[in-house]
Amino acid sequence: MPTRDPSSPVSGTLDLHEPGLAALRQVEDTLRWFLASYGYGSVEVPLLEHTELYLRKLGSLVTGHMFTLIDQQGERLCLRPEFTGSVIRSYIAVAAERPLPVRWQYAGPVFRDQDSGDKRLRQFTQLGAEIIGAGSAHADAELLTLAVKGLQALGLPRPRVVIGHAGLVPKLLDGFRLSERVKMYVGRHLELLREGAGGVAALREGLDELRVVPAATIGQSDRTSGASDAEEVAGLVRWLMDEGTARPTGRRTTEEILQRFQAKLQAADDPQHMEQAVALAAELAPVCAAPAQALADGRAIAKRYGLSSEPLEELQRVVDLFMAQAAGGDTSIQVDLGLTRPLGYYTGIVFELYLDGDNHLQAVGGGGRYDSLVRALGGDQDVPALGFAYTLEHLVARLPQARNDDIDDANNRVLVVPETAGDFASATRYADSLRTQGLTAIIDVEGMSKEARKAFCDSANIGRVVIVSATSVREEKEASYAPAGAP
Repeated sequence: MPTRDPSSPVSGTLDLHEPGLAALRQVEDTLRWFLASYGYGSVEVPLLEHTELYLRKLGSLVTGHMFTLIDQQGERLCLRPEFTGSVIRSYIAVAAERPLPVRWQYAGPVFRDQDSGDKRLRQFTQLGAEIIGAGSAHADAELLTLAVKGLQALGLPRPRVVIGHAGLVPKLLDGFRLSERVKMYVGRHLELLREGAGGVAALREGLDELRVVPAATIGQSDRTSGASDAEEVAGLVRWLMDEGTARPTGRRTTEEILQRFQAKLQAADDPQHMEQAVALAAELAPVCAAPAQALADGRAIAKRYGLSSEPLEELQRVVDLFMAQAAGGDTSIQVDLGLTRPLGYYTGIVFELYLDGDNHLQAVGGGGRYDSLVRALGGDQDVPALGFAYTLEHLVARLPQARNDDIDDANNRVLVVPETAGDFASATRYADSLRTQGLTAIIDVEGMSKEARKAFCDSANIGRVVIVSATSVREEKEASYAPAGAP
């Protein structure tokens, strides 16, 4: 195990100082105000959550990177890896008191134990919004519009939004004789099919493994299984509770019953239909283009397989509404029929946000619809919901350089210098008067030389120096106290 210098930050974390910290705060303040103008109230949730909360629906790509611990009472806890699970848990506790839809916003650190060698952060700041209790295409369009216009409110140029649908492939596969868990597995692993023949082989291998997983674990690990699968699992569990697992019932042993149950589940998956499903998904996965082209391609593929294009029409409705609301020419919009996100709870529209970076696109946020999460996390019924989040560190890195470096106007920052040791009271009163005008006033408490004052002002982004005595106030003239590029 490599040794780490305890005096250095933990890998994948950052110490923040000015002006970068001021930039992060200003981005947060701007976005919070923007979301509040759309009626999104604030909610705060704890950093610590029960590990089980996130194991239920988050998806293995994230749950495998959670920071977990065991408290002194032996309870398994985790540092929140994202906000949506916590926000929905909080909603369930107050659901009876809240008329729908509920609009909430949040901001704060999240934690993922991911490889920091490629500069990925293990602690980063998310700011996002959730609409709970809205199931219409208009709600999808509102969320997409919020996500794009929030970037525009920061003055970030020409964002790109890529839109997909987590339920598209599973819904198309309703035309085949396949179990619900197989349809969901294919839909969640479309990224494999972008890799060509090797990806297709990997998907087939995963499907083979899925079909030999012990049946009793399928219902536990995949809460999205269909009703028939769930009823079979419930029946098996009831039998196990009644009869025990150590003794046989009638002429069948426990192992025979498990094997029979497994065979029943596998019988739902017609091998020919399985191959057709993989072929269909392999055609859809690489489709990514402007909305009209991508949706036309999707309809043509569905038609070749004799399938209804209704799942694509749902996506079309949302895209049309969004394009009517978004700031048209300043947004690049693509539809990606193979888009998946690492969080496992999405059921409908999904999207990702990008900004132009240094010769590449930088992902800065994303989200989507998750209509089954409320029940999965303990609610007594399904409640339609959707949300998105930005990664603030990525937004700050894409701010126009002048704004990033000089987030505070240097001319609004003043160093107040007592002329003599006896002038501190006068200097303090004058500094207070500046603060009432909304300026930042810093008092020289060290009696710095003129050269030291200049170095200090350059470092602290201070644009003015004022010398104060009991009888006078004068501004110290210098070519420039502020850093290069300041106003």
